Amino acid sequence: MKTRLLIIGIGFLAFGFVIPVSASEINMNIAPLSYFGYYDDHGNKVTKLVVGEEYFIKAKFFWPESHSQPYEFFAEINDYKNHKVIERLFARGMVQPNDDVEVEFSWIPKETGNFRNYSELWATDTFSVITYIPQYDFEVVESTQIQDINYNDFRNTGNPKECWYQENDGTMTPCKIDSTGPGMIIDMGLYIFWPYIILGIILVIIFIVWRKRR
Repeated sequence: MKTRLLIIGIGFLAFGFVIPVSASEINMNIAPLSYFGYYDDHGNKVTKLVVGEEYFIKAKFFWPESHSQPYEFFAEINDYKNHKVIERLFARGMVQPNDDVEVEFSWIPKETGNFRNYSELWATDTFSVITYIPQYDFEVVESTQIQDINYNDFRNTGNPKECWYQENDGTMTPCKIDSTGPGMIIDMGLYIFWPYIILGIILVIIFIVWRKRR
């Protein structure tokens, strides 16, 4: 009985850690990214935002497969210098074969600072990453501070192993995504599968306590 309990606990841990990460690596970047960014109300892509003004987080993907796919797209806005999540935005839907996915969020910054956006497109039926979006850095300032806004084009080479990293000054620098995928995939996998991980840990602890009482 105790051995069976330990095996079940380890099984939940494996399910919580290994399955989402492995599935993400296999399915990553199936849907090519057409564009992603923060846009003002004139349709200009911006990296310097003003407190209290409305902006739009936009993304577009193409689904090339012959079957429909349920998906979830998220945008996580981080104050990365203070290690604080400002806001998480989610959108769910179903994309049809050989069709586009277009997502748009409205967002109004409430505080100044330097921020970083993390986003991914997920398959909700397999809990795996369809497409990884390179991190997007931007600055939020008071209206009196803004003097000039630089607009940058998102660059997509069509290579799923290649991306462009946006520097703090707005310039784009080429980067590579290694075969194991970015660490954010693991973080998102843990976010979805944490109940299984916790249950596995509890079962293992119970087993250890029982062993000590023998």
